Amino acid sequence: MESLDFLKIQLHDKNRLIIEGIKKDINFSLFKKNYPFSFDKKFYLLQSSIDDLEFDDDIFKISNSYGKNHDISIDKKMIFGEIFMAAFHFNASNLFTRIIIKRNRKTAKEWINQKKGILNNLAHDLAHFFVKDENAGYIVLLSIIIFCFYFLSFFFVVSINRKAYIFYSVINIVALYVSNRKLRYHYSLFNPENSIHTMGKVSAILLNTIIINFVLLLIVGLGLICFVD
Repeated sequence: MESLDFLKIQLHDKNRLIIEGIKKDINFSLFKKNYPFSFDKKFYLLQSSIDDLEFDDDIFKISNSYGKNHDISIDKKMIFGEIFMAAFHFNASNLFTRIIIKRNRKTAKEWINQKKGILNNLAHDLAHFFVKDENAGYIVLLSIIIFCFYFLSFFFVVSINRKAYIFYSVINIVALYVSNRKLRYHYSLFNPENSIHTMGKVSAILLNTIIINFVLLLIVGLGLICFVD
């Protein structure tokens, strides 16, 4: 019995940490590092398995904290989205808590749907690739290759002629703009205090730009061929 009471106290303490953490202005990467349990569905399932009424007030506060954040940033959307998807596994007997949990899950799904599509999926995969790979040496080597390939491509185009360089530069600006717009939703995954993460972030932007750039050049090139013919 004492062990169960101790477990309940620990769970309450963790719930309070989540509530306090939500109020802080911290990025997704730091939040996940400080409160990893907040994104774990088993954490919420455990609470409802022990006694959902015991933890109902905690889960209600966590779930209702979104309503107090009207001007929500991308970082907050990612934090809330992960929490909402995990908290859905809390089986509440309280009708009001159950309604809020379902509403929040719907909101989280809408945010996920906003990021669907080929370019969004590409940005998602690249960002997670450079964040999840813990081999620092591999990230550094891959980053050097990407940097060299990207910047040497300009020297190659310059050697052709000036018009080709201007055309290539315009295409790159468009590709870089699109790349940044798609990847910005995932910037918070990178820890700004980690130099490898910073290198990985720049590499993800450039690699995404290279891929988009290639597609744009292919489309424009085929269009010009058809137009000339």
